[in-house]
Amino acid sequence: MNRIPIEPPNVKPADEPPCPKCGSDHINSPYWAGIYRDCYSCGHSWQRVPTVRECLDTLAANTRQRLLMDAVLHEVRCERLRQDELVRNGTHPFRCADAQVDQGSKLLVLSEEFGEVAKAAYELKWCSVPGPGADAANEEYLRTELIQLAAVAVAWAESLTSTQNKS
Repeated sequence: MNRIPIEPPNVKPADEPPCPKCGSDHINSPYWAGIYRDCYSCGHSWQRVPTVRECLDTLAANTRQRLLMDAVLHEVRCERLRQDELVRNGTHPFRCADAQVDQGSKLLVLSEEFGEVAKAAYELKWCSVPGPGADAANEEYLRTELIQLAAVAVAWAESLTSTQNKS
């Protein structure tokens, strides 16, 4: 894949090897920590071999990201089950996961949850009370509303999946 080289950056690592095709030192990488390189002289593009440290750092970052994602998805799953429990208790009239519930009703529930997310984000941005822990409480409120929004969206997607499986 040939990428169009951009203007050379002002800073280049001292140990950066020259272009393997023409030997030029006019090399660019948008991110010097990355593995992609472009030569200004001949337009050649290549990948350098990442160091062991870079591989370990990438693995650690990916592992942290995956653990965080798994934790958030677990919270969404728990919220989905809590919402089902609210329907069983009679607190809510229907489940968004039910295929027989019309799409308009599901959209109303999702819109209501989105409105709560918007309200929480607005309050975090514009209504924060100065003092220790105030922003943390508002961020937790926003996070809770986002989890609830995601759970409703998952329930709605479940209903569409169950409809597709019947046909």
